[in-house]
Amino acid sequence: MSAGHRVLDAGVVHLWIAPEWQLDESIEAGYRQHMSAEERESERRLLIEGARRLHVLARGLQRKVLASYLPDAEPAALEFVKNPKDRPALAPPFDASGIEFNLAHTEGMVVMAVCAGMKPGVDIEGLGKKVPLAAARRYFSAEEVAALESLPGEEQPGRFLRLWTLKEAYLKAIGAGIAAGLGTMSFHFDGRGGCRFERAADPDAPRWRFQQYVLAPDHLVALACPPGPRALRVEWHEFFAGAERPVSLVRSRLMLVSGEEQRSQA
Repeated sequence: MSAGHRVLDAGVVHLWIAPEWQLDESIEAGYRQHMSAEERESERRLLIEGARRLHVLARGLQRKVLASYLPDAEPAALEFVKNPKDRPALAPPFDASGIEFNLAHTEGMVVMAVCAGMKPGVDIEGLGKKVPLAAARRYFSAEEVAALESLPGEEQPGRFLRLWTLKEAYLKAIGAGIAAGLGTMSFHFDGRGGCRFERAADPDAPRWRFQQYVLAPDHLVALACPPGPRALRVEWHEFFAGAERPVSLVRSRLMLVSGEEQRSQA
């Protein structure tokens, strides 16, 4: 993607976005040529066209971008491993770079978080998605459900998606799945724009770092990173037609730091 290779500073997360509308037959073919036999077989088994396209886009983003952080690495040569909960990571010898990543996708968009020396978690949902509010009692804590149900009806879907994406991002960061319990943690919004994170099984829960973004026109992105000595800095990049281009999508940031939430332009 560029001469040399990218360098990641400590405490910096690169958030890569890849819009689905970039895809045509030629671009898909270009991404597919970097895919492994296993990845192509996974594509073949997908029966829904939208899911197939997102799979190809995600593999193109994953391989092309990660190779750009590794000296002399070719996208097709990268190898990956998964933990028992399917969290992917670079396999030896590429893991010696210390590069960690996490991917998520939903209709219209793929996002990938890349950093060095810490394991990030990222999730994305479409803001126009039909929200199963009745499922809140199954997946959220009692405090979260009470706070959700106290909101005006038109605000409840947005709060549901904020909670869902934050919880998913955290569970992905620790390498767990939904089975680890969305309801075993709580995000408390204090009514003044602040937020506090609690999870009894994680004594470091108050020190976790979360950021959340509204990505125009209609996506919500949540990022979770473990405690660290430095303030978290996020840099945005856009992947389009196999290369980086200037970020074209407006990001409104909901920044959750030290119990304070600020809305600003990222």
